[in-house]
Amino acid sequence: MKGPRWTSRVVPILAGFMLGVLFFDGFIVYGFAHPSRIERLPASVVRVFRNTYIRSRNIIQYDESCSRYDDELGWTLKPGTCRFVNSEFSIAISANSLGLRDSEESLRGPQIIVLGDSYAMGWGVPEAATFPQVIARSTGERVLNAGIAGYGTVREMRLLDRLDVSRLSTLIVEYCPNDYDEDNGEYFRRKNVYVPMPRAQYENMLENDRKRRRYFLGKYAFDVVEGALSTLLRTSPVTAVKADAGSPVRPDAEAAAFLNALTHAARARLTHVRIIVFSTGNAEFIAALRAAITKSRSPSWVKHIEVVDLPEEARSGFVLDDHWSARGHALVAAALLHRLGVSPDDQLRSGGADYLRAAR
Repeated sequence: MKGPRWTSRVVPILAGFMLGVLFFDGFIVYGFAHPSRIERLPASVVRVFRNTYIRSRNIIQYDESCSRYDDELGWTLKPGTCRFVNSEFSIAISANSLGLRDSEESLRGPQIIVLGDSYAMGWGVPEAATFPQVIARSTGERVLNAGIAGYGTVREMRLLDRLDVSRLSTLIVEYCPNDYDEDNGEYFRRKNVYVPMPRAQYENMLENDRKRRRYFLGKYAFDVVEGALSTLLRTSPVTAVKADAGSPVRPDAEAAAFLNALTHAARARLTHVRIIVFSTGNAEFIAALRAAITKSRSPSWVKHIEVVDLPEEARSGFVLDDHWSARGHALVAAALLHRLGVSPDDQLRSGGADYLRAAR
């Protein structure tokens, strides 16, 4: 009698649990498919959707139809055209022979080169809407978008050595808060010794990403529980950049690692090049960078680096994804064009008018 009684109690509990898990996962899948509808939900609920999406989305550098292994830089985009798809977008990614999201023509003596990661590359937006393309149409100069998802400043600068800099007058560097963890911090700790990524490591990253994205019953419910537990157990701020040991990295150390990468990771001489730096969302880093530039013992050209503050609204974008929408790119372009000396009226009269007008 005890066995059946125990079973009669446990089975309904398990069934209810499974139904709850199925309902939750279905709710998440529905939200992924209709992001505009969940935008009206309470902020805490939208945050659950966003965090779950970010932990399960397609990442372009691990998408073998869009990216390829590179024996020095780890990966680049794969020359040709692929389709990059996530919940809020399905876009064509066309890469030139160097694996950059730009035309073959743009490789020939660009006057402006943009270095950066997925933000500069234009994650989630058509190529014509990316801020490097808006700048190109607004200035009439040849601009090369050399942004590649997942790069930190070290690899961005090593990529610069592959490019034609014979006519380079302006270098725009986009900094992301994860650049320290991507490669800046390790390069600094190794005293400027660069260690390329072995193919086996890249293939292992691909396999881990396949496992991360593979669906199983209760995946999203489990993911939310795991995220909640991580938040409860976290002892340092969510936004802090962390060193390998797990301790937060001070903004001044972050700025020092950035300047170190900028001055040592490339062979290209930047003495007569105008350098403009901005961050995707790290005000403390920007403040520390400004202070570091004035005190730097690096080459004299470092003191002439220009730091640009982005308008807060430029950082808004998709409902789920944490990258910029086309409007965000237009706002970034407008801020950079202002620094380049292009007046608002001239911007609107230029070839980038449609995107810039939409940003106002």
